[in-house]
Amino acid sequence: MTGGELNILYRIFSNSGDNPEKIFILGTQWDALNNPEKDWKQQKNEWVKYLSTENCYGSAEKASKNIVHVAAYLQNLCRDFADTGLKDDRDKFKTLYSIAMKLLDIMMPNEIAEHLEELMEKSNVSGVNRRITQDIVPRYKEYLMKDIVASYETISKEIKQFFEDTKASNSEVLQTSSKSVDEIRASYEKSKKELEEVQAYREQLELAINQLKANTDERVEQLCNALNEMMKNA
Repeated sequence: MTGGELNILYRIFSNSGDNPEKIFILGTQWDALNNPEKDWKQQKNEWVKYLSTENCYGSAEKASKNIVHVAAYLQNLCRDFADTGLKDDRDKFKTLYSIAMKLLDIMMPNEIAEHLEELMEKSNVSGVNRRITQDIVPRYKEYLMKDIVASYETISKEIKQFFEDTKASNSEVLQTSSKSVDEIRASYEKSKKELEEVQAYREQLELAINQLKANTDERVEQLCNALNEMMKNA
């Protein structure tokens, strides 16, 4: 993980709406490691160290659970082998054989067929799909409501602070005898305008929330259909 990638992740966590558990990080090209099982364990431990801080997952347990390896190319090679045996693509067959030797200690090329399902499971593509369909999609309403509540609480604090500042400002104006009537009236008009802006902003927020609620079910259904279609074609 480069420094630039880590900074991107930090920005993603800062916009997670206090729900870091909904963020999943995929370690791709797992099959390209020299010793995938051993090397990934070391690499993941390093990632967990950087991402278990309070501004990220908040604990090593959550970070370890949501950092997942995947090898999409291995999945594709296995799929192609199941379809054609890779008889017409020796380079892909050699690559698959090389990966199989690393992962399963396969010694002979003709052993690939009998270990194909095990290799596909090693790619963890189906595991990632299960995490999406079982851990993320079913909880979308919970995540959505947490985000809405957090956003609304932020706006509420801003509105409360605005009224407190306005009250203090108006009190100062009224208590200062040197202020003219015109100055007091101008301050009142300014406060009135600011209040109208806050009320308009609040109405926009409520409208956005209602629209978001109305569109969520349809978006999630589309996501589920897309995932199902992807798995059928995988």
